[in-house]
Amino acid sequence: MKKPLLTTVIFSFIILTITSCQSQETMVPSDFSLLINVRSARGFTNHYHILIDATGRATYKLYDTGGTIEYDTDGMIKVPITKIVETGKFELNQQQLNKLQRALEKNAFFTLERDYQMAIGHSFAFVHATMDGQQHTVDNIGMEVPELRAIVSTVQQILPTKIKIDYGEGFKP
Repeated sequence: MKKPLLTTVIFSFIILTITSCQSQETMVPSDFSLLINVRSARGFTNHYHILIDATGRATYKLYDTGGTIEYDTDGMIKVPITKIVETGKFELNQQQLNKLQRALEKNAFFTLERDYQMAIGHSFAFVHATMDGQQHTVDNIGMEVPELRAIVSTVQQILPTKIKIDYGEGFKP
């Protein structure tokens, strides 16, 4: 009788170990952050400015650009307080953070050019990411960049349903 009990205990331990290993997600690096500024699906001049940190805390601002993107002296997107239409917060779980990290890695974000800009086309994404001691910014206006489209698509998948972003159609050189 002791053999079946021992076998059951060992089998239960193995199943528990496998299950707990599968449910654990690796943590994103402690310096992980993602800032994305992209057009809202609500209208051409409305944009979302979304900031996500390594703990999954996120904030957003919906603002009306008035048709003009503004930058500070460091080349970062500015969101004038007078143009903010809505603000909010949300949280991401570890699985969602991992999905963002994988999208950045899979699309070689840190090796992309800094500027992809053309006067024609409607695609727009400004992305600034920090991860593993690296920081990189990509500013894209008008030109189709498949890697940025994939990153924006991944971000859309993990956003709360009320936040709808649109990369837009870009000019394909």
